[in-house]
Amino acid sequence: MQARAAAPFCGIDDLRTRADLPAAALDALAAADALGTLKLSRREGLWAAKGLPRAAPAPLFAAAGLDEADGRPPQALPRPDPSQEVVSDYETLRLSLKGHPVGFLRERLAARGAVSAQVYDGLADGRRTAVAGVVLVRQRPGKGNVCFITLEDETGVVNVVLWQALFQQYRPVVMGARMMLVRGKVQRAEGVVHLIAEHLEDVSAELALLSDPGLGKNRFLLPADAAKSSPDPRERPAAVRWRHPRNVRVLQKSRDFH
Repeated sequence: MQARAAAPFCGIDDLRTRADLPAAALDALAAADALGTLKLSRREGLWAAKGLPRAAPAPLFAAAGLDEADGRPPQALPRPDPSQEVVSDYETLRLSLKGHPVGFLRERLAARGAVSAQVYDGLADGRRTAVAGVVLVRQRPGKGNVCFITLEDETGVVNVVLWQALFQQYRPVVMGARMMLVRGKVQRAEGVVHLIAEHLEDVSAELALLSDPGLGKNRFLLPADAAKSSPDPRERPAAVRWRHPRNVRVLQKSRDFH
């Protein structure tokens, strides 16, 4: 910040030199997509940061009189899809101003009957509906007769109430899902809206669609529509299947209180 106050940076090498930044700091700034004012996207920034000399020249390069730098990134460097940009933001910053992971899956979730948090908030008391979102909080206060779950989508949050009997029935989903689809009944009381859960489903595997370039532009289509062009990641052979949904890197871990 002190170096920038003197004069704007004219390039990544100027940033490194005047701010006296180590290689790890440049890598972190590039990974966080913080080099936009230098006209460098995330991928271009990572390319440029890696191309700078890491410290003193490696002995073999210095002895041969060679330069380690790879130079400015090529113009043809592939640009990531918006969903991949959001995934990278979450992996580096734990948030994104470019979009929300659930927003890219909205059409798929809507086909399964899930409404957005914004629509849910306007439903009448006693109405049955379904919502889906990433799990922010799970908590079981007191003796644990009820479990409260907070889900978030691209429009807001939904507070889910799960009674003990259903908790035991859906325990693996409750404890392990990073993204969840919940069906239940809307309950309004004193200005507070809760969804009384009746059925839970772990839909964490859908998150693989956000960062999988191998599925191409059709990866957000429903499985039935995309069967011929882009197979659902959950149907892949075990050798190439994504890691367990609990381990996906798209989202930070939920805050759990037991």
